[in-house]
Amino acid sequence: MPRRRKNDDFEALALPLAAFIFLFGAAVLAFLRTILLIGVILAGAAVVVAIAIYVGRALWRRQTDIESFLPDINWEVPLPASRFRLHSGGFLVNVIYPSFPESHSPAPPHVIGTSGAWKDVLVKTAMIAPLTSASTPRELKERVAACELASKDVFAQAFTRLSESVRQNLDQHLREIDQMAESADVLRQRVRPKLDELEDSIAALTEGNYFERIKARRLSQHFAEYHAMLLSRCAEIRAEADQQRERLNQLVKPAERERIVAKQLEDDLAMMKAILDSNELAGAAAEMEVIEELSRMDGEVLIFNDVKLEAPEFIRFEGKPLMSAQIDTLVITPAAVFVLEVKNWSRRFAKSGEGFDPFEQVSRASYLVYRILQEVGIVAKTKAVIVTNGHLPEKGDRIVAVVPVSRIKTYIQGFGSGYLNVDQIRAALDL
Repeated sequence: MPRRRKNDDFEALALPLAAFIFLFGAAVLAFLRTILLIGVILAGAAVVVAIAIYVGRALWRRQTDIESFLPDINWEVPLPASRFRLHSGGFLVNVIYPSFPESHSPAPPHVIGTSGAWKDVLVKTAMIAPLTSASTPRELKERVAACELASKDVFAQAFTRLSESVRQNLDQHLREIDQMAESADVLRQRVRPKLDELEDSIAALTEGNYFERIKARRLSQHFAEYHAMLLSRCAEIRAEADQQRERLNQLVKPAERERIVAKQLEDDLAMMKAILDSNELAGAAAEMEVIEELSRMDGEVLIFNDVKLEAPEFIRFEGKPLMSAQIDTLVITPAAVFVLEVKNWSRRFAKSGEGFDPFEQVSRASYLVYRILQEVGIVAKTKAVIVTNGHLPEKGDRIVAVVPVSRIKTYIQGFGSGYLNVDQIRAALDL
């Protein structure tokens, strides 16, 4: 009997295996086709439902739209301007203080800009007439002292002006207040017919079909809001008129006029003294003193005040990002570039730890100046200096000079002459 070969066994299995693979593939394809068909049917159904919802919402909005029924109401009521400058806290009295001549003197050509803290002080004095043109902290203090000294005369003059204004304008203002009270009736007469028309529309829609009844319910909510707003607005106008009338009745009494003027004067002087006691003025006084001291320098020197520098690229200083620095005063000489941070802190504040570390501030600013110059190939000695007549926190191991205000000029001049091009450094720092 001949031997059976292995190839014969493989050939015997090949046909059933091929049939199995074919049938399995056909089943998979049929399954995938079914899944695809179901997906198409579901997607089509979703599109149909979305369209139906969109159309349904559009029809619903159209059937229930109430914009055409809502009245256009003007709630504004012109009110008379008060002749006595009435406001929520009482009266504003025109108190006239002594006038002061402007004393601005031009800065030397090598001094550019002024104290940043002084700019902050000027913002506070902008609304206080006698202080607006002060050019230095010293002059500001002198003006406040002069206003205090003249307060009796200022009070008498303000009281006389207020009494004269009352005598001349009281009757006219009372008539204007009566007009104000009547304006509430004017508003009611203007709005009430529109509300009545809206109420009639609501009543008619209530008797209609399903959609009209929905409109009626929505319009009823708006009607209630309009009605409440009308009552509230009229009540506010009448209350304001009554309040102004009561204030004017009080103003007729001399004792009340005296109280009003005294209160205005007291508030003004308190505001002036608050500026004198502010941290901004203390800082400005020190910064202006430094600027005045440096302005006496001669020779090739440039002094820039309240300088904002930006880093040319992202850099780090002692592991922290450094992108910009605000410098109180920057002094450029042929010998070096001096970055000055001016402080006028009290002992208590210096020990409190409430302020920024001035040694870190000036070190960061000095390093930024050094890097900007280095980027354009300028090798310049850059000195970090804190100028102060006050107190400072612990210095630590930072390389920062601490110099009294009166010695800052001598300190800078002590570096002698050098090879630096002052104008080239100015251009590199974009100053």
